[in-house]
Amino acid sequence: MKAKLTLKCNGCSTTLSFPLVEGSVLPSMDPVCRVCNGILLIDSFSTTQKNHSNFVEVANSDMTSSISSKIITTDKNTSSGGREIFTGFVNRLTPIFVLAQLIVKEQGNDQKVSLESVINSWKNNSQKIREHLQLLEGELKIGRGERLSDGFPTNDLDREGPMQICLRNLLGTDGRYMLEGRGWLQIMGIVERVDANTLRIAEKASLIGEIPDLQTILFDVKPTIIGDHPKLVVFIPKKEAKQLLAVISKLLPDEYSWMMHILEQIKDASELPEGWNSNKYAEIEMNACANGQGHARWDHWNGETLYRHYMETGSKRLMKNKTLKKKFNNPEEFAIDRLIKHINSTLGGLLSRLKEIGLIHPVRIGREKNFKITQFGLETLASQTSEQEVLE
Repeated sequence: MKAKLTLKCNGCSTTLSFPLVEGSVLPSMDPVCRVCNGILLIDSFSTTQKNHSNFVEVANSDMTSSISSKIITTDKNTSSGGREIFTGFVNRLTPIFVLAQLIVKEQGNDQKVSLESVINSWKNNSQKIREHLQLLEGELKIGRGERLSDGFPTNDLDREGPMQICLRNLLGTDGRYMLEGRGWLQIMGIVERVDANTLRIAEKASLIGEIPDLQTILFDVKPTIIGDHPKLVVFIPKKEAKQLLAVISKLLPDEYSWMMHILEQIKDASELPEGWNSNKYAEIEMNACANGQGHARWDHWNGETLYRHYMETGSKRLMKNKTLKKKFNNPEEFAIDRLIKHINSTLGGLLSRLKEIGLIHPVRIGREKNFKITQFGLETLASQTSEQEVLE
């Protein structure tokens, strides 16, 4: 005998149903609604001899059950932009451009500069900036997740990991050799590889001149405090932040579009006391991807969708890995898990960058940290809207 149990949220009326088979183990599930944090209550129970679907049926476009691999229908994300956006490893903007400005200085009037010279200079400067920021952040009692100092890796030889990650992501080097076309400064066209041990500033490095010396600003300008629960310290003044955004829009248009898209989401929720909850975004985007409505920023570098890529990867790995087979019933569940983690990681990095330049600020709601837009964020969106209207 087979049965179907239907649950209904007491808050938003989301319904969820799944099959029960005689003799099988009762599936574990979270009784809290993933949409509104209400409680899922039993709505109906029926039995039948017909073959039931092996999938959970979810009747809400904002929810994907943790015990299901069935995809639900969502509206397509029509925001502009593509897949060339910073990864979750880049959670601060300032270090990128401090390093770029440092390379311009290091090369000077020469035609090229050694990788070793750049790395040594960066390590020393990163350590100085880190110590200066940590001192100020300590005095202001700034909590974890809100510190700009976290973006500047230490030069401590006993803690080389963060520096290695930074050099790999920004310059495309393992600390000894430079790889062609790797690292964000190469991707953005600011620097280019001459050979394994040498680099030079590239054509788009001229845009770096549009930004004032950020290292000087970090040492000389008094930071601004936004909010109080938790406090956010912003070291980049509004004028310089505007210049930074203008340069990003030219160097990495997809990243700028991604910033404005999320800023718009936060703006729409900022009138609510709780602000914008980022925890639902990845599931909504994942469902759109699985339904063939995914945004281009969630495509793989080879042209296929990340969802399809993870499906194919899951098919191969589940055939060989017994541990994975215990966790995932099929390639679809594997793809859902990987894509949600990827989107959440990428979103987390972006939210940190938006906070860094004062476009948004965090608000503590119970154990969760949500976000609201700042006045500077509103001005930035209004400016972008005006520019689009002129172009149209």
